[in-house]
Amino acid sequence: MASQSKKNKRKVSYRLHTQRSKTLPTEEDALDYLEVANLMERRYRTKNDRRDEVELWIKRRYITVADAVASFPSYSDHVEVNQLGTKLIDWAAILEQYSGDRIDASQSVNKLSANHVVKMTRAKTAINWLKQNYPDLQVPHKVLQEEINQQRRDAVPLSTQEKWIIAMRQILSAAIELKMIGGENPAEKIKVRRRGATRVTPNHRRHILPDEWIKSLLPATFDMVDLTKEEPRLKVRKPLRGKSKLSLIAPEELDALPHQVSRQHLRKLLNVAPITLQRYMKDGLLPYIKPNQGNQSSHSPHNTISKSIVIEWVKNSKESVPENFYFEKRTREKVAMRGMFPLAFRIGLFCGLRNSEIVWLPWDHVDLDRRILRVTKVTSPRGEVWSPKSDKEENEEVTEFREIGMVQELVDLFKAERKRLKKHNLFDFFIFPSGNPRGPVDAGKPNGPRVLNENFQKLLRYCGYPTRKEGGNHTFYSLRHCYATGLLREGEELRTVQERMGHADIRTTQHYLHAVEANEIVEDRLASRWASSDIASQ
Repeated sequence: MASQSKKNKRKVSYRLHTQRSKTLPTEEDALDYLEVANLMERRYRTKNDRRDEVELWIKRRYITVADAVASFPSYSDHVEVNQLGTKLIDWAAILEQYSGDRIDASQSVNKLSANHVVKMTRAKTAINWLKQNYPDLQVPHKVLQEEINQQRRDAVPLSTQEKWIIAMRQILSAAIELKMIGGENPAEKIKVRRRGATRVTPNHRRHILPDEWIKSLLPATFDMVDLTKEEPRLKVRKPLRGKSKLSLIAPEELDALPHQVSRQHLRKLLNVAPITLQRYMKDGLLPYIKPNQGNQSSHSPHNTISKSIVIEWVKNSKESVPENFYFEKRTREKVAMRGMFPLAFRIGLFCGLRNSEIVWLPWDHVDLDRRILRVTKVTSPRGEVWSPKSDKEENEEVTEFREIGMVQELVDLFKAERKRLKKHNLFDFFIFPSGNPRGPVDAGKPNGPRVLNENFQKLLRYCGYPTRKEGGNHTFYSLRHCYATGLLREGEELRTVQERMGHADIRTTQHYLHAVEANEIVEDRLASRWASSDIASQ
C-alpha cells in the first residue's frame, strides 16, 4: 500500500515495478496524491490498467513515461505499436542535444562560432515548425516530403531546402536519442533535389578591392569618425517613426501659449519627456530656458522666456530641419565600435585576419615592440573559449596558431587607440569589446563579427562605391583577399602566404592567385626585367 512519510508529510511512497516516492508541495497535495498512488498500485498488482487512465496520470505528471511503460502493459503495447518515446517531450533538451551533436560532429566548432549560431537558428526554425504542426513529434515521412515539394514549387533555393531538411533530420535524431520518440527517423531518405538538377560548382574567385579604392578608403575611415571635436550629426528617422514632434506643432498651438513660456509649457506643447526637451534645447532647436531651482516657481521670470521668442525659434527650426530628421551629437567614443573601425580596417588589410579573428583579438596577443600579431586560442575573462578553428569562413580549413607581422602605421595606430581607450575608461580585455557605444563596455565579451561588414558597407557608401545592396561584390572579408593577393603579386612565396593566412591546405591559398586584368600589359614587366642594353642602343 502507498504510504505517507511520518517525518516528511509531503512525501508519498508507493511501489510499481520498483519502489517509488514523490514529494509534493504541500501536505494537502500529498494526501490527494496518496489516493492516486494507491490506485496505481492496485492497477499494477491486478494488471487491470486502462491506457486512457495511464495517459492521464502521465499528463498530470503523477508518473513518468518510463515508469508507465515498465508497469502497465496496455500503455507499453500502445508505445510499441505507435513507436512512441518513453520520455516526455522537452524542446529545450532536444535543442541542447542537437547543439552537442553538432559540436561533436565538427570536432572544432564551439557554441560561440558564427557557423554554430547559424545552425542553431536553423534548428529553432525546425522546432517551431514541429511545435506548430506536430507537437507530439509524430510527423509522417510523407508530410516532410510534401513540405520539401512545396518549397520547390515556391522556388525556394535548393540549398535552403537541403539545410531545412538536414536540420529537421538532426532535430528528430536528437529526440530519438533522448527517447522522446521511437522508431526510424521520418526525415531520412527525403529527396530534396529535383531529378537531373546539377549542383552549382563553387566559385573560388575572391573579390579584391582595386588599388585606387583602397587609397581612398584608408583616409576615409578616419573621416567617418570625428577625431578632433564634437560635431552635430544629422540622423535619419526610420519611416515608421514618422515626423518629429517639432514639425507637428500647429500655428494655433503656438498662439495658445502664455506670454511667458516655461519648460513645463514646452513639454506639454511637444508632449515629450524632460530629457527629450533638454536635447531639443542642446541641439539649438528651441531656446534655452532655465530649469527650476529648489522651491522656485516654474512661472518665475528667471525660469521663463517670451512667447514671441519661442515662436520665432520654432519657425526657424521647422524651416531649417527636415520633417523626418533630428540632430544628434556623438563623440568618437559613442559611435559604432567606439570609433575603432579605422584600426579594424587596417588589421584586415595589412594582416589579413578573418572577421572572427579580429573581434576575438585580445590586447595581450599584440606585441607592439616586435611588431607581431598572434592568432591563436583565446580564453575570455568569462571563461568562453575560442580558437581560429571555431569558424571555417568561406569553407577554408584553418590552422590553430600563426604570427603575422605589422606595418609601422598599424603599430602607431594601435598605440594611439590604446591610449585613447584608457583615457575614456573603455580599455578592456578585447580590442573590440561588445556593449552599447553609448554606455560602458560589456567587459570580457567580444563584439560580433557582423559589425565589421556593417561599418565596411557604410564606408563604401560614404566614398560613393557600390555596396552589397546596390549590387556590389565587396565585403569586409575582401580586405583579407587583398592582403593575400597583394603579397603574391609582390613576389612573396606561396608557402609563406599560406602560413600568414592560416590555410591548412595550400590549394586554398592558390585560389588567391588572381589573373591581372587584360588592360594592364603585364608583358612590360618582362621588358623592364630582361631589356638588353644592346637592343636599346640600336
